[in-house]
Amino acid sequence: MKASLLNTIPVSGSFTEVNFGTSEDNNLVWILFEDELSEPWIGKFSSGRSGKSKVECVLDELFFVIANGQGYFIDAKLRKVLTKSKDDTLYSFVVVKPNNQIIATDGLCLIALSKDGTDWSTERFSLDGVIFDTVTSDEILGRYFFLDDNEKDWPKFKFSIQKRNFELERPIPPELLGSTKPKKSWWQFWK
Repeated sequence: MKASLLNTIPVSGSFTEVNFGTSEDNNLVWILFEDELSEPWIGKFSSGRSGKSKVECVLDELFFVIANGQGYFIDAKLRKVLTKSKDDTLYSFVVVKPNNQIIATDGLCLIALSKDGTDWSTERFSLDGVIFDTVTSDEILGRYFFLDDNEKDWPKFKFSIQKRNFELERPIPPELLGSTKPKKSWWQFWK
């Protein structure tokens, strides 16, 4: 089975359409699913907030979709969403073989996703951008956005998937990253 992002909306009625969410502003991502054994069909996905979209086969009929930032695990044979990401600002991902885990990024941290939901996420390590270069079953090599003395740079990182730790070429000072977690829970602000 294969899937592809559509740049133009097909003529109504030319394919069976399956809705995966709605959009008040009609900002949907259209994906064509096809194989040799059944009729092709279109999945219409509600969008997130990043403007980036991607689809990739994870295993057989299992696909992972980013629809303008919103992540979906799709069983294409059943035409069903298995899970939807909590984060709607995703913009890229890699599939880690052989366990078929998804490691996604929102440009600030790494987020591990499975068809059962979010497994874990790292602390923020980038100012606003992550590029995946190489992925193996043990590690991810890539680059992250760094701004030093108004000079843009993309230093390298190495992330151990099993240990869940980083080797950063140039760690970003904590004062530049800001806090990724509130100091107090929201209900404690009135105390």
